[in-house]
Amino acid sequence: MTKVKTVIRRKRGRGSGIAGLLFVLVLALYIPAMWKWFFTKGMDSGIIQEDTLEMKIAVSGVFIRNEQILSSPENGSILPNAKYGERLPAGGVIASFISSDAQDTVHQYRAAKTDVLLRVIKAAKVAGDSEVSVIDDAVEQEAGNLALAANAGDIRQMSDIRESINRILTEQAGYLVSRETKDGFLSAEREELKKLETRMAKTMVPLVAVQPGIVCYSYDGYESAWTPSRLDSLTVGAIALQPADKVAPRRWVTPDEIPVKKGDPYGKLVQNDACWVAMEVDEKTFKTLSARLEAGKLGKKETVVPIEVDGISERIPLQLASARANPDGKGNGLVIGRMSRFVEQTMELRKFRGELVLLSLTGMKVPQKSLFNRNSVDGTADIMLLKMNRADLRRVHVLGVQDSWAIIENLDNVDALERISVYDLYLQNPDGVTDGQVIQK
Repeated sequence: MTKVKTVIRRKRGRGSGIAGLLFVLVLALYIPAMWKWFFTKGMDSGIIQEDTLEMKIAVSGVFIRNEQILSSPENGSILPNAKYGERLPAGGVIASFISSDAQDTVHQYRAAKTDVLLRVIKAAKVAGDSEVSVIDDAVEQEAGNLALAANAGDIRQMSDIRESINRILTEQAGYLVSRETKDGFLSAEREELKKLETRMAKTMVPLVAVQPGIVCYSYDGYESAWTPSRLDSLTVGAIALQPADKVAPRRWVTPDEIPVKKGDPYGKLVQNDACWVAMEVDEKTFKTLSARLEAGKLGKKETVVPIEVDGISERIPLQLASARANPDGKGNGLVIGRMSRFVEQTMELRKFRGELVLLSLTGMKVPQKSLFNRNSVDGTADIMLLKMNRADLRRVHVLGVQDSWAIIENLDNVDALERISVYDLYLQNPDGVTDGQVIQK
């Protein structure tokens, strides 16, 4: 039994030797394919799309305007005539002032006027006047806003909405009664209102605008600190000293009455021709904007950069006016721009946060990882296209990059057949792929 076992063991040893040799031969033939299968990244492809790539930086700055504080002449109340945000010419009536002694009389007149206007609305509804539906729709919308504010517990907004409803009723009722009708409809109410307004006018003093501007019934107390006349004296670090705005801007609601004491401000008049923006930016951004501003001056062209301000839905075009560096030429710099649009939308803001759009490029957009052999001197790179299941190497010009994306274009004087275009396929991970290689998807 022992000999038989020995023979069997020898046979097994010879068989395993032959099998091992065959295994080595198989590995020698398939090692390259197996190596590539195990260690080469997947040949994922993408489609070149046309898109816009923007390079932005976060900024903080202040708005600087020509603003005239509106102050009360005496103790009493201010009754606004101009609406919040209304543009007035020089000499236009902003509001009416009533002294403390005449307040009771004026309040009686206003209560009588409100009673007449409510009668006007009621009479118009009974007569089936189609204009009443406009009032109902506006009041219904504001009532819905009032319910939302009540559910949210926003007392401040609820007060604004109530004022808005009162204003809608007053304005629409005034429009109804002012219409001329052939049948003399509402003529009695019209005459009664004229008499009340005449009596009220005798006890009120009109407050007129000494210069054209936008009426704003809010102020922050920094109107005299940030003025265009002080732009040349601003230095780096001044913006950091300005505290953040205390509260969010209120809705544009024209108050019915503003109790005041002598000399108290009740609003401001903002000149609407222009507004300035002062921003502090990092050293790299400062150098970029300074160079762009100087190039614009040499070419006698305006240098405009868009800015996005938190809380403002529209992008604001900002014309660069000056760039001021630190005395030692290092660190952050101060950049000042001028805006001639959206003055009304920003007139309640002082210090702001937002983003400055340094560059906006439109072209063929691809991931940065699809580019290789990049040359930082001439801004070129290779990209591997996928043509008929074969890798096709092309050289392109990189216009700009942001995050993980890049905008590319064809090199100059490239043959039409060698140009890349939108909707071409490219390899997202071209590592290890050679030009002309067959790509198995």
